[in-house]
Amino acid sequence: MKKILLPIMLSCSALTAQAQIFTNDKEFMIEVAGTVTAELLRDTPAGSKLSMYVSDANFNFTPKYTLETGMVAYSNLQVESSNGLSGLSEGYVGLDHKGFNFSAGRHSYASSNFGISKSFELGPDSSLGQTSGENVIKLMYKRKNFEVGASYDFEEALGDVSSFDVYLSGLLGDFDADLVVQIQNTNVTAETDSVFYFGYSAYYTLEKFFVGGSFSIDSTPNANMTAVELSGALNLSRRITVGGGYGTEIVEMGDTANIFYVNGEYLFHKEVAAFTEVGLNTTAGSNLGFVAGLTVNF
Repeated sequence: MKKILLPIMLSCSALTAQAQIFTNDKEFMIEVAGTVTAELLRDTPAGSKLSMYVSDANFNFTPKYTLETGMVAYSNLQVESSNGLSGLSEGYVGLDHKGFNFSAGRHSYASSNFGISKSFELGPDSSLGQTSGENVIKLMYKRKNFEVGASYDFEEALGDVSSFDVYLSGLLGDFDADLVVQIQNTNVTAETDSVFYFGYSAYYTLEKFFVGGSFSIDSTPNANMTAVELSGALNLSRRITVGGGYGTEIVEMGDTANIFYVNGEYLFHKEVAAFTEVGLNTTAGSNLGFVAGLTVNF
């Protein structure tokens, strides 16, 4: 996603009303970024109909101050409209210095980027439990070949729920590997006071080729799920990428789902892409799913 860096004045024509920010402080910078995606979709569940909608529209506004110590203090606001829900999706403050990043507020967990899926819409869901919260503190440390972090969410929207997760990512031989452990404490189910999630993934990337796999466990009572996923992508040219994947979800006291998808993407511009995807879920009664869409970043 493109980031527009404006140390003196911000003028964003994508907004209905033009915004301008003036400052004489050379240590002050603003980053602006956004995405709009429109889709024509028929999902895989039985009875799904072809529909057109804006699946994602978000706008990020991030002011930053470089302090005398070299530390960067920043805040982030993200307004988002997705799947019929609109509002403030992220709002947090943070400090960044020499690879360490501390942040607090409404935003994503340390493990939110877990997963190797190359699906646009119709592939398996590789996320582990909750992936963001309203009262999150997060600490990350990143170097060239590895990243480690942890986050704690004091309260979730479902009620008396808290969450703690640990994330580790690094090189394992020629492969990049991610390890996630997440524990959510909850009173939503009578059978347990906590739910445990575990995920491991590894992937290999060349200039034009990607292949990866993941394994995850969800210990929710009466809905324990073990998920395995494989995915790959190939750049046929500088504008065309094709991909696909397979996932299986084995659920306690439920049906085992096998999910397949293939897709393609065409870049009109580095910030403008059209995509299409076909997906199949072997659960009884499911449709052959289809999606085509256009994404514009700024």
